[in-house]
Amino acid sequence: MSSLTPKNPTKTIENIIKKIVAANPKDDLSLMRFNRSACRKFKLAPLPKRIIAQTYDELVKQKKLKPNTHLSQLLKVRAVRTLSGVAPVTVLTKPWPCPGECVYCPQEPGMPKSYLSNEPAAARAKALKFDPFKQVQYRLKALIANGHSPEKIELLVLGATWSAYPWSYRQWFIKRCFEAANQFAVSLGFKTQANIAKTNPKTNLQAAQKKNEKTKYRIIGITLETRP
Repeated sequence: MSSLTPKNPTKTIENIIKKIVAANPKDDLSLMRFNRSACRKFKLAPLPKRIIAQTYDELVKQKKLKPNTHLSQLLKVRAVRTLSGVAPVTVLTKPWPCPGECVYCPQEPGMPKSYLSNEPAAARAKALKFDPFKQVQYRLKALIANGHSPEKIELLVLGATWSAYPWSYRQWFIKRCFEAANQFAVSLGFKTQANIAKTNPKTNLQAAQKKNEKTKYRIIGITLETRP
C-alpha cells in the first residue's frame, strides 16, 4: 500500500476517522477492516491504533464527533493495562549503592542495582535522568495517547533497595510523583520547563498527597520495591 503524503494530512486523517466511526466497528477485527478500507480510498497504509485514538479523542473534544464508549474501548492500546480501572505507572529511583551482596544481581554502571538499561521502564527512567516528576508525566501522556483514562494510578516505585536511600530523598521522590499527577491535571499533560520550576520547594509530602485526593489524576496506591 502506498504511503503518499496527502496535501492536508490532518484533514485526511480526520476524514478517515469519521469514516471508521460511521462504520461503527463491533470488534478489533472489524475495526482493522474498516481502517484498511477507509485508508485505501486515500491511497494510504492503515493508521496505527494510537493515531486513530488520538484523533478520535480530539474530534470528540471539538464536538465534531459524538462520544462512543464502545469505540473508545476498542481504541485502547493494550487495554488489559487498565482493565481493572487502575493504571499502573512505573518509576525508577536513581542509581544508589545497595548494601546487598547478591552475586546474581546485575550491576550496570549508571543504573539502579539489578536493572538494565535495555528494559523499557529502566530505559525511560534513564532518558529522563531518573526524575520522578518527568517519569510520571511521561507515562500519563503515553497512557492517554493510547486511549486509556489513567484517573486512578497505582504507582510502582522500582530501583535499588528502597531503605538504603536517604530518608530525605525518599520523601522528595514520592512528593514529586504526587506533584506530577497534581500538575498534570492542571496542565492537561503539557507543562513547560518554566512552569515545572515554579513548583514550591517548601511543599511537603503530606500537602502534596492531600492535594492529590481532589485532583483528576489520583494516586490511589503505592508499591515500593523494598529489595531489587
